[in-house]
Amino acid sequence: MPIYQVAHCGLPLTVTQRDRLARGITRIHHDVTNAPEPFVRIVFQPVPFGLMYTAGELAPSIIVHGSIRDGRSEVARQQIVQRCYDLVVDVTSAAPNQVVVSIDEVPYSWIMEAGYFMPPANDTAEGAWIAQLQAAYPGDFDDWGSGGKAPEMDGDRDDQSRLQRLRRLTDRYVTLARGQGQDVRSLFGQLIDQLGPEPATEPAGSGRR
Repeated sequence: MPIYQVAHCGLPLTVTQRDRLARGITRIHHDVTNAPEPFVRIVFQPVPFGLMYTAGELAPSIIVHGSIRDGRSEVARQQIVQRCYDLVVDVTSAAPNQVVVSIDEVPYSWIMEAGYFMPPANDTAEGAWIAQLQAAYPGDFDDWGSGGKAPEMDGDRDDQSRLQRLRRLTDRYVTLARGQGQDVRSLFGQLIDQLGPEPATEPAGSGRR
């Protein structure tokens, strides 16, 4: 359920920067709350220069606003804010006074995910909710176990888990596209075009001198 909106004006973000921010914010929310990563949504909102003001004057800014379920502790909320702030400054090299991060809480009963109302933020309720999703969507939520808690993420296992989820998502997307009579190769070609060129990489063994 958590939705993080990243509005930026006068500070354009590259595809690589967006990817790093999306992965970083997802990991931060997972680390602090142990919420399953597939439910973390990141939305980037580029704002044309001239439409964002600070103290009544035009100024470059990056604003991260997160909507999360109520019931998280004050410590957890502050950890999310601080780590997201540090991440944005690190990834974008924006000046610290150009970055704003805020969090608000939404009552769990006001939120629906995958066709089910969200549960309270506690282990028992989340476990029962995950069990509902596992029954309704066989195979899609098995990674999160019967208790509804995500496995520890680290190193190669983390990469393999993400790769497996990406493959499942791709398979579902291809099946849906074909069922609607769409040209799958054309659709993926459009996606690649939107991503733009690959960032330049230095040859192996090179580095700053």
